[in-house]
Amino acid sequence: MKIVGGSFGSKGSVFFKGGRLGIDGVKKASYGADQVRTATAETVSNKKFGFIGAAIGMILFGGLGFFFAGLFGGLIGVVLAVAGSFYGDKKHFVRMVFQDEAEVTVECSERSSEKLIRFPAK
Repeated sequence: MKIVGGSFGSKGSVFFKGGRLGIDGVKKASYGADQVRTATAETVSNKKFGFIGAAIGMILFGGLGFFFAGLFGGLIGVVLAVAGSFYGDKKHFVRMVFQDEAEVTVECSERSSEKLIRFPAK
């Protein structure tokens, strides 16, 4: 899990080792479950539009649609090309604050974020 912010710097890693949470950033630390004050998760979604893919899709799908079904088929092909050109990604972040007031924000997978959120549970 990649460190993206907090009192341990903006790069490094967080890992589980022997029932403890290890942090290897600008400074290093190891915390047990009883030393975690809070853990909060956030998911950020980005939706983007691919212009190049849309243009190529319009030419291909529009052309094929026009060839097989005339003007109406060409319009359907263009609409499908535009609709299929949207894509997105999700990033998961977890912010943890410890008993010694140190904090860390990590970017991780959905599964890892669930593990980090469950970690302080006793």
